Amino acid sequence: MEERINGCFERSMNGKAIDVNSKEMRAIVTYIKHLSRGIPVGARIPTGLY
Repeated sequence: MEERINGCFERSMNGKAIDVNSKEMRAIVTYIKHLSRGIPVGARIPTGLY
């Protein structure tokens, strides 16, 4: 997951990768895990619910 996050920083945001062990990376990974809690891997998530 950290590699994908850094890919977004570098390519999508035209920025620099962050250390995979940094508190910022841990916070991003924790947040993503929280958002996906209870959602099966590969599940389609309905849009327009939020």
